[in-house]
Amino acid sequence: PSPGGTFRAAPLSPGKESMARPLQGLLKAVERAGIPVLTNQEVDEEFLTKVNPEVLIWAVGADAVKPPIEGLDDLPTLTSKDYYLGGRELPGRRVLVLGGGLVGVEAAEKLALEGREVVVVEMLPAMGGSMEAVGKALLMKRLAALSNVTLLTSTTVRRIGKEALELETQEGPKSLSPVDAVLMAAGLQSKPLPETFRSIVPEVHVVGDAKAPRDVESAVQEGYEVGIAI
Repeated sequence: PSPGGTFRAAPLSPGKESMARPLQGLLKAVERAGIPVLTNQEVDEEFLTKVNPEVLIWAVGADAVKPPIEGLDDLPTLTSKDYYLGGRELPGRRVLVLGGGLVGVEAAEKLALEGREVVVVEMLPAMGGSMEAVGKALLMKRLAALSNVTLLTSTTVRRIGKEALELETQEGPKSLSPVDAVLMAAGLQSKPLPETFRSIVPEVHVVGDAKAPRDVESAVQEGYEVGIAI
């Protein structure tokens, strides 16, 4: 926070520029309105009691789902949020992507174009999840042309071992060469609102991924509607 109570948004890398422009516009609007913004501030019962707000908007997002897989904790592992939003890199030559939805297949293409060997494991019968049809078809065509990408549907990971990657497929158990790192893209789970908060704040709204993990347009729309309502 600046001395005036508002803040200046930190500049983002060029690779994130297209995603950053709408966010920067919203942040500038908040700054122009003179709305105080606190960062690095934990919101707990003590803080809420001290501030005594009339309305609480719970928009804390969601956390990545971590599947209970043997050996997962033994390798360098990143969530999709770490990888995309945190800008962190995965080490090694061979990477396992857990989950073949939108995030998983896009990450697989990026990793493959970096020269990695990529194995994408999806428990559902198809990759791409609820992606828009044309975009999905084009992406899947590009992935099919990459010899360093293996796409496995209707498959689950049984064990991530140093000597082998053990899978369960419709045809039965299957083993692949071991991997050096794991990217978790198996979905998100909402960060729950502590029920005690409702006893402190008279009016509470839950929006965005904190309500249910979805797309950014839904989150922005819900935030807008709540803002208008209050």
